[in-house]
Formats: sequence, structure tokens, C-alpha cells
Amino acid sequence: STAISVPYASLLVYRTRSMEERGTMGIVRAGFGYLVGMIIAIGLIPISNVLGGDQAAWIKLGAIFGVIAAVCLFVLFKKTKEVTNVTETGEQAEEEQLPFGQALSYLFKNKYWVALFILCLFSNINFGIAGASGAYYAKWVLGDDNLVGLMGAVGLIPSLGGFLILGPMIKKFGQTKTMQISLGLGVIAFIVWLFKPDSLIMPLTCGLFTTFATIPVMALTGPMTAMTVDYNDYKFGHKMTGMSNSAQSFGGKVSGGLGASIIGWCLAIGGYSAAATTQSASAIYAIYAFTIIIPMITTIAMFLLVRYLSPLEKEYPSILEEIQKRDRELAASND
Repeated sequence: STAISVPYASLLVYRTRSMEERGTMGIVRAGFGYLVGMIIAIGLIPISNVLGGDQAAWIKLGAIFGVIAAVCLFVLFKKTKEVTNVTETGEQAEEEQLPFGQALSYLFKNKYWVALFILCLFSNINFGIAGASGAYYAKWVLGDDNLVGLMGAVGLIPSLGGFLILGPMIKKFGQTKTMQISLGLGVIAFIVWLFKPDSLIMPLTCGLFTTFATIPVMALTGPMTAMTVDYNDYKFGHKMTGMSNSAQSFGGKVSGGLGASIIGWCLAIGGYSAAATTQSASAIYAIYAFTIIIPMITTIAMFLLVRYLSPLEKEYPSILEEIQKRDRELAASND
């Protein structure tokens, strides 16, 4: 999947130079992917049962999804036109010839890419925690593990609604401001949740805002990465598109695993026992820690990082103009 996702994400840079179009593509990519993933998750077991419910059924199901994916990728390849430079300057060849160590050095000298990289780390930690924390919270804090389904169903409201209102928000406020607003609401919701962490009403109400806080980050990471790629070109004369996106992808996988690990570490520190019928106060506080406190801290960190990134969005039109001016001058000198 990495071999597909990295060049797919890199297409944002070469598909269009428009910030608005990149933002729209990010929303459609994340929103459609989320919707399809949700449909597959809901229908996976019923479909496999229709196909026989045995190992052969799962093989058939995997083959069907594989064919669909292959067809979609082929259509993407045939229909996508990349935006090239004003002239054929051999930019791609230069990027490929850049030594790995030098490219990595340039990348970490790009302050905006570093800030976005850390932002994505925190975001994926939150995703990793959210994926497993609900079961512990519902069973040991709320006293009924069946509530996981209810909390998940309610969580669909801000997820689907968030993607619908994201476009108008970006058009009105811009990408970084939209992320600041959503993350700020998430921080406030986490703080309110702390006042009554053992009440069902809190995850059902505050959870609406904490879930919504993740949507703009999910959708706009790609467009923001594209901006940092052009900033690479502006500062160093090399886009390093593949390196920028692959490093982000690697960091996302590591931090997603870290998020899941944090749950285990907290439970171990709190003295959690899976065999116990009741948990100690320290184990309950550990569940509070990875369900509310740690995501709140990472959300605050993301809010601050987005503030740091906001000048890039403001400077981007002039950065792009400078790159195009330089390309024209280079073309004229070559002629």
C-alpha cells in the first residue's frame, strides 16, 4: 500500500498549483476514502457470509477488492494529467539524482515541513489511541461495553458532517485557520470532558467536537505537504516530492503504532488486569489518561503547530510566483 499511497499523495503537487483545488482534492480523497472504508467495514462480515463464510469466501472477497482497486488505479493513471514546469528544466531528473543524505538534510531544514511532520505524528498518535480506547472506556468507566457501538454511531455525525462543511470553511477561513478552529473546539471539548469523565453524556457530546477536530487535519495534510514541497523548491531548488511524502508516510505508520502502544503502557502503569471483574482506581485513571488527557495534550500541540504553519499559507502565492519567475529566467538563459 505504501508503494501506491506515496506517489498518489505526491500527485497533489503535480496535478494542480491551485491551493483551492488541492484543498478540494484533499477533502474528496479523505472523505470518500472514509465513507468507502466505513461501508466496507459494515458490510465485510455480511458479504463474506453470503459468499460462504469460510476461508474460500475471504479469498474471493480479497480478489474482488483487488480487482476493483486495480481498475481504479488504472483509470487514475490514464486520466490524470500532471502539471509541469513552465519549461522542461529536467527538474525530476535533478530530484532523482539528489543523494539521499543531502535530500534528507534539506528536508529537515524546511521548518514548515518539520512542523507538519510533527503535527502528523501527533495526529496519528490520536488515531491510534482512538482506535482501541473506546472498548476500555465503555466497559470499565461507563460499565457497559455495548456502548462502544453507540459511541461509534454518534461519532459518524461529526465525521460525515465535518467533510460536508469543510469546503465552505476552507473557502471562508483558509486551510490553516480551518484547522485552528476545529482543533480549538477539540481542546475545549476535552477540557469540559475532564469535569465529568464517568458520564455517558460526555463522550456523546464532547466526542462530537473531539472527532470533528480530526477531520480538517485528515483532509488537509496532503495539501499542506504540497505547500512544503514547493517551499523546498523555493529554498533549495529541489522539490523532493517523493522524499517529503514518503517521510510523512513513514512517520504516520510509526506514530500510529505508538498511539496503540501508549494504551498498553498506561494500562501497565495503572495496574490493569484483564481477568479482574473490577479495576483499581489507578487503572481507571490510566483509562482517563489515554482516552482524554493524552489526546487533549496532543491536540493542544497540534493547534500550536498549525499556528506556526499559518505564515506558509499566507506566503505561498508569492513563493509560487518566485518559483515561476526563476523557471522563466532559467528558460530564457538556456535559449
